[in-house]
Amino acid sequence: MLLLYAIVATAGAGVTFANEDGTGIACPPLSVNIGGEYCATFSTTSGSWYDMEAYCNQLGTSLAKLESVDFHYYLAKYIYDNGLQHQEWWVGGTDKDHEGNWVYPDLTPVKMGTPFWGYSYGGLFNNQDPSGGTLKNCMALCKEYWHDAGDLKCTSHHKGICGYYQYPYENIKWDL
Repeated sequence: MLLLYAIVATAGAGVTFANEDGTGIACPPLSVNIGGEYCATFSTTSGSWYDMEAYCNQLGTSLAKLESVDFHYYLAKYIYDNGLQHQEWWVGGTDKDHEGNWVYPDLTPVKMGTPFWGYSYGGLFNNQDPSGGTLKNCMALCKEYWHDAGDLKCTSHHKGICGYYQYPYENIKWDL
């Protein structure tokens, strides 16, 4: 159902490129170019982390991985440049299977610390996420952290960001 809604909402969307002349990195239909080297699809509906991962799987990918500072920067920049900063956005990290062992769905490790994870300030202590223990096991770009990562309850409802990584145009053919 989520996939059908996304297709209807973006009917006519085609392949997007990093450069206006049609060169550079090609992005699949329903996605946008992020920073000239990455592609992402922003869901139009909200759901749990599990719902958003299933949505991304229907598109042939998974929730986005914050594997580089550049991708994280350009993703946050896109969020702010396009007025999307007033909400949290699910991305792919989780420690739901083993507390403290943050991994992406493909089991690659999540990068920890600065500059990826946000800080909560106040009281006697300043804590850097992830700090939610067994109650918060899924990763999102959080508005309170200026869209650095935070750990949230996996069942809370937010929109998701599906990630695609460095597709050279000449190697991709989509049947539209």
